[in-house]
Amino acid sequence: MMHIDTSDLADAQRQAYNAAFAELGLRWFWGSNDYAGQMGVESQRSHLRRYVENHHPHMLKVYDAEFLVNAIQKVMTRCLEAAGAGCGASGAGTRVGERQGAQHAVQHSMQRGEVGF
Repeated sequence: MMHIDTSDLADAQRQAYNAAFAELGLRWFWGSNDYAGQMGVESQRSHLRRYVENHHPHMLKVYDAEFLVNAIQKVMTRCLEAAGAGCGASGAGTRVGERQGAQHAVQHSMQRGEVGF
């Protein structure tokens, strides 16, 4: 039977989320305690949605919660999959386009003063 160290997996996921936040221009950061304490009680998507609702509710004035969760989850998943090569390594054109589209939307709203971090 294979043993999977869930603490290493949780840390890798947390780091992938932090990389995704940075890539999308979000100045958010999850520390080890923040992430581990919440992930035991709910799914990643639920945790992320609740985090946005509780810590960045101003974002929901501009973006639908599902849009934010989906954008972050897509980039986080790619970062987690590319953890060996480093997040930000070049990927398929559609992945780059998705990342740039989400990043542009967030940055454009910041420039118009609709959101602040």
